[in-house]
Parts: sequence; structure tokens; C-alpha cells
Amino acid sequence: MATAFGVSPYVIVQKYTASQSCDPTKVASIATYSADGVCHQTGASASYAATRASDGSAVIKTYTDSATCATTGTKLVVTAAQATGNSCAANANGILDTKIFGAGTTSSVFKSTVSYSVNTNQCVSGTPTQVSTTVVDLTSSTCTATTACTGSSAPYTGTTCTSVLTYQDDMATAFGANPYVIVQKYTASQNCDPTKVASIATYSADGVCHQTGALASYAATRASDGSAVIKSYTDSATCATT
Repeated sequence: MATAFGVSPYVIVQKYTASQSCDPTKVASIATYSADGVCHQTGASASYAATRASDGSAVIKTYTDSATCATTGTKLVVTAAQATGNSCAANANGILDTKIFGAGTTSSVFKSTVSYSVNTNQCVSGTPTQVSTTVVDLTSSTCTATTACTGSSAPYTGTTCTSVLTYQDDMATAFGANPYVIVQKYTASQNCDPTKVASIATYSADGVCHQTGALASYAATRASDGSAVIKSYTDSATCATT
């Protein structure tokens, strides 16, 4: 499993035959989950999302009636003491007839609304006009990527999920050779602590007016020295006001 997941976090749930004190010859089942905090489809109507902290504690939410983690699901919460102790008992140091293993730590998960001027490729590829990103609270929510556009006219939108570790690379891939500007905002008075990202907006810096809503638009430019200008309009879909 360590080889299969590499540097990506994961959680192993190893269950044993009941009342056998986790006899290693009595393994009943093993399930290994990607602990990236993103919703993963495992069947026509099944999915899960999992996270793992640096102390070994983990949360796994499984859904048997939703392919998009959209229902309440079943939650397995593993404390650091339970993951470390693996007592095989239903107590503070273990889970009954179960052992927990794993590696890695879940990084922040970013949920992005990606806007396009056309709905080519069902809003899962192509050059976006804007990307609006928020941090997912993994204690109460998950991120599920869409497979089709939302909206019957421009701007068409889709949803993507990405890690804080790969976000800038993902934007570079999305925009390709096209210029863009990323504006990353942080919680006030936190000295831009990387764990305190509040929101991210990525703009196409082609100098063209881009509609982002019924009465919203922007135009952005970026120079070779990194300087940039972004004009946002909250009362015009055509960059027509001041």
C-alpha cells in the first residue's frame, strides 16, 4: 500500500473475525482508502471521503446510496489513541475487532467553481475564464467534482477539487500558454499563514471582458514583470460601468 499510494495519504481499516482478539490468522477484510478529503465513487451508488491527521487520527465517511457523497452516509471516527493503540477492543485505545493503519496527512482541499465562455468538453477541460476557489471544511463537508456543465448559457460552470499542494500547478495546466493572475486571500491578521487561506480567484489575463454572472464581469491584464491590473464589475455583464 505504501508503494501504491506513494506520498498520498491513506487509511487502512483491517477487520477481524469477532471475538478472536485480532488474531492475525483471522483477518476478515481489509479496506484501504485514499485520505485526500475528496469524494471518491466506488460504485453506481456508492462513494466515500476520508481524511488523516499527522497524529494518525482519521475520519472515513462511506455512502451506500450516493455516488457523490451527497447523503448523510456512515462515519468512522478514529482517534489518535485508537490508531496508535490498536487494542482491538471497544475502548479509548482501539476499535472492536478492528485495527487501523495508514500514512500521510490530508492537506487542505480546494473546491473550485470553474467558469467557461463555452460548454465545450462538458466543463471538464479547456481554458477557463475564471476560477473561484474556497477551502473545504473537511470536518463537515467534502468536495465532489462535476462531470458536466451547469447553466444553459455563459458563463458555464463546473466544479473541480484539488489539493493545496498542487493548486498552482493545476492552474498552470488549466490555462496553458494563456496569461492568468491568481489572487489568494487569507484570514485577517494571520500574516498570510498558508493554513489560513480564505479564498482564491484566478483570472484570465487576456485583457478581454469576461462575464462571470448575470450582472458581473471582469477584465485583467498581466505584464512580463508580474504586475497586473484586474477590473471587476458587480453591476455589469459587459464591463460597461466604472
